[in-house]
Amino acid sequence: MVIQRNDNWKMLFEPLFHRREDVVESLQRLAPLRVDTMHARPMNITNADLLMLYVETTRIVRAARLYAARLN
Repeated sequence: MVIQRNDNWKMLFEPLFHRREDVVESLQRLAPLRVDTMHARPMNITNADLLMLYVETTRIVRAARLYAARLN
């Protein structure tokens, strides 16, 4: 919700991610895994969950690195 707020999105997150939908989709995919992890249910995490975690966090980190490289 913080990322999607219009003032936050325009000022802070749009230069980093470009498309709001990409960020929302990544975070929605990660939400069930986050719930299990943050509520001490790690036994529910599967290899498919770990793969999704890798893919989605890679997308987010790649965007951050590209943005940081443009700043330098």
